[in-house]
Amino acid sequence: MIFRPAIGVVAFPSMVYYCTPIMENAPIIAETASLLQQNWDLQPGSEDSWEALQFALEQRIAYLLLHDFNSLVNAMYRLDIPETRFRAALAQSNPELIAPALAQAVLDREQKRAETRLRYRNTPTTHTPTDEH
Repeated sequence: MIFRPAIGVVAFPSMVYYCTPIMENAPIIAETASLLQQNWDLQPGSEDSWEALQFALEQRIAYLLLHDFNSLVNAMYRLDIPETRFRAALAQSNPELIAPALAQAVLDREQKRAETRLRYRNTPTTHTPTDEH
């Protein structure tokens, strides 16, 4: 397992978030990239690493921060990003740190969704017969 090098520990006012370890796993990266393309209008490209995904997502979030804040808020709500994490990112003293902090939150969430999808996609379903009279 590795930690994302861009942000190991993110300190927010009165909070510290430790980034979750991420396994360098091509299927998880590919599934996460697919989710990001669907949900964040990222263009398919060379997002074959966590760093490339983070960079592309930061660019998209920075655009939304400047041009369509309501869409950004709605996307955070749909993804179930904790409001405290969202507000803490927005409260950054340096505006250049807002998009990376939000991108990290989104990437963490989308990665968990991708892992869940892959886990259940690869699990054979068992059908339990029911008593039918």
